Amino acid sequence: MPSSERLYKTGDLARYLRDGNIEFLGRTDHQVKIRGYRIELTEIEAVLKQHPGVGEAVVITREEESGSKRLIAYVVPKQKPALTTDELRGFLKQKLPEYMIPNAFAMLDALPLTPNGKVDRQNLPAPEQVESSDEKMARLLKRLEQLSDEEVKAMLSQKKLLTQQ
Repeated sequence: MPSSERLYKTGDLARYLRDGNIEFLGRTDHQVKIRGYRIELTEIEAVLKQHPGVGEAVVITREEESGSKRLIAYVVPKQKPALTTDELRGFLKQKLPEYMIPNAFAMLDALPLTPNGKVDRQNLPAPEQVESSDEKMARLLKRLEQLSDEEVKAMLSQKKLLTQQ
């Protein structure tokens, strides 16, 4: 490159090829582009951490089979019971534009760390694989609430018969 040309620090990571072309390798920060919007993931993380019930938070993108990207937020709650997805989504909607709201939230007991103590973003589980014990309990309680009185009585009488044997 001639010394008279300017280089700008954009956050893009690239290298010059022998033929003079530039090969894009990725980003040096956590900025992503989704549906035409440039999103700084650490900005979403900072807002999530403002919630009084959030201890730690990390936001990443995952690419779906269709090729589209979606935002995933991983949250370590400060205390039990864990926050609900609706609570977190509502909190973020008050402070961020719609395109910055994660598509999925995963509650974790702890974030995976590298040997250096940094968050290991590569080893975060897929959100479909994560269900905390509080989320399981909430799902079961919701299911119980949907049962009729007769169904509950029948289930309890069956349990009573089983424990008497």
